[in-house]
Amino acid sequence: MLKKGKFEKAFWISLLELLLIILGFLLLLPTAFVISFFLLVYFVVANALTSSDLSRLSFRRRVAKDRISDEDELVVDEIIRNDSPKPVFLEVLSPLHAELLVSEGSNHYLVHLRGKEARRIRYKIRASYYGNFTVQRAFVRTLNCLVSSYEEVEKESQATFSVYPVLEELRKFPFGRMSVMPLQGVILSKSPGVGTEFFEIRNYYPTDEFSRINWKASARSQVLLSNEYESERMADIYMILDSTATSMYFLKDYVRACLSLADFFLRMGNRVGLVIVGKFWTWIRSGSGRRQLVRLAESILEERPEDPVSSMYPVESTMKMVPRVSTTIVLSPMKNEIIKEVVRGIVDRKQKIMAMVPAPTASNLNPERLDSPWLGVAKKLVVVERENATKLLKVLGVPAIEWDPKSPVSETMEALERWISRRQIKTT
Repeated sequence: MLKKGKFEKAFWISLLELLLIILGFLLLLPTAFVISFFLLVYFVVANALTSSDLSRLSFRRRVAKDRISDEDELVVDEIIRNDSPKPVFLEVLSPLHAELLVSEGSNHYLVHLRGKEARRIRYKIRASYYGNFTVQRAFVRTLNCLVSSYEEVEKESQATFSVYPVLEELRKFPFGRMSVMPLQGVILSKSPGVGTEFFEIRNYYPTDEFSRINWKASARSQVLLSNEYESERMADIYMILDSTATSMYFLKDYVRACLSLADFFLRMGNRVGLVIVGKFWTWIRSGSGRRQLVRLAESILEERPEDPVSSMYPVESTMKMVPRVSTTIVLSPMKNEIIKEVVRGIVDRKQKIMAMVPAPTASNLNPERLDSPWLGVAKKLVVVERENATKLLKVLGVPAIEWDPKSPVSETMEALERWISRRQIKTT
């Protein structure tokens, strides 16, 4: 699509020439005629020499990768070729999404191309948020020597890429026991069976392997005894991600935590499903394997904090979607009433549930500016609000993991594991 440029500067140059001619007639100044003549010649020659055919200008854009992490930079190459024999002076602008920042080089540049010449421009971009992004258009202008007019053409060259969060490597999720399915897995089920954790000592059966015989206990009782191990089963885990407007300050960190937990549970051989409460409700049935992780990630990347369009029907559908024999993990600051309604519904079904909420003393509460007394008041209000969310979960009987969103999830889990270990030692 070719657009003719503006002619403001050409208009003012023409007006100046006309004034010089009128001044020369009125004051009988030959110098005015000479100056206006040379301006006219320069103006005509400059426009004639820089005329170009933008239809013979080719533009291509390439990106180095189609998937990057939020910590990586993406290299973008733009190749401009002038297929006409005449030189051309160009101004190029490639509009970027608001969440894409240029970290090196520039997406707005000037370039001079001789006839039949091609030039490659390279710059690097970094994403401030996760998602699927497309850089599609480029506006190319050709300027004359006086920059008095220009012609603009819009070139289409689509480059698509996705930005994923960096997954944290979790080793344990030490927060109580989960509801298990009758399928073989790695979650302890509080029942004897095939496993590696000791469960009890029982009488020896002829079908038992010799490695299961407890020789010390057998020597004391004068009867053959065998070790029984705790059965390990597969867990069905559903994660509820709050992407409503009330979680706008935590959504990026919650996405990272959600995918890190999903990666951990899937690596352990479990099944993971997802419910996204945002502008539109999204349900993804539980599945296993790396494909399920990719499916979960692709569904989360486009989420932005917005209030849901409807509330009644999705809440009821969520209750039907999440199986009773499953464990639910809610990632939410617990400020939205719809999220609270979902949590109450799961609790009423006597289903295993836990929640990850922002800690009242999180590091993101520390303001950078301390010159205003209102910042201290706002900080106290946020602390009270988060404490109320924790108290609500305690009243409902929902275990809460208080997590600093700006810190790694793995550190929170390791600290929680140490706290549980110390508590078990004290009680015993």
